[in-house]
Amino acid sequence: MLSREDYWQLNDHKLRCEELGGPRFIRLARLIREALLDATITETEELAADVVTGRVHVTFRVDRRPPETRLLYHWDYPDYARRPLSVGSFLGVTLMGMAVGQRRRVVDGDGNTREVQVLGVHPPSSFGAQFLD
Repeated sequence: MLSREDYWQLNDHKLRCEELGGPRFIRLARLIREALLDATITETEELAADVVTGRVHVTFRVDRRPPETRLLYHWDYPDYARRPLSVGSFLGVTLMGMAVGQRRRVVDGDGNTREVQVLGVHPPSSFGAQFLD
């Protein structure tokens, strides 16, 4: 499930990847296209609080690695936080629309696959600085 805003932002990421070209960007554009085609679109205020959007801190685990908490962003690099993760990345696109507890296959730029699981979703304003150090 994606908010209408995230849907259009992802579409812009896809167009930018297509313009940049090259194998990695074309793979990323295809991944974004698949995500857009599979998504149910809704208004932001109708999304459940545990759904990953383009403006949240998300805690996740890739394979059996330790959990990470990152701040998702679309275009403007959030220099006020240390652990940003671009929505326009393979992992960022995969996380979009996932809910707490969900698992999904994530493919990196080289075509390697891993599994990502969402452990928590936190709005930036209520998240607290303890996770940013």
